[in-house]
Amino acid sequence: MEQKENEITTVYASNNPDIPTLTEAATLILAPEEMVKLRRNMTAEKVAHARYLREHPEIDAIMRYAMRKLIMERSEDPVNVLLEFFSTADLRAALAEENPEAEGRAAMLREKRGLTIVLPA
Repeated sequence: MEQKENEITTVYASNNPDIPTLTEAATLILAPEEMVKLRRNMTAEKVAHARYLREHPEIDAIMRYAMRKLIMERSEDPVNVLLEFFSTADLRAALAEENPEAEGRAAMLREKRGLTIVLPA
């Protein structure tokens, strides 16, 4: 029942012309100088997000693998497919098998950051 109510609310909100978009609401509420600050902060936030994703190529590999799995399976319940995918204990091995170069880069970055212990030979 709760899920149905959420779906109804989402559909209602997206189709209701009386509910303003985020930009419209911000324009009505914020002063012009506050809007400029908000835009600067949003730009800085986007840059920080992009930097983080560049520093963690394994995130890109995981998300691409998950999307490929979803598209190939075409499940009626994609949320459960993703939940099962991300709860898999052997995710690292699956990624290494799928794309060994990406896993190698990720391992090198983890080692560089001191996140893995390198045992002497």
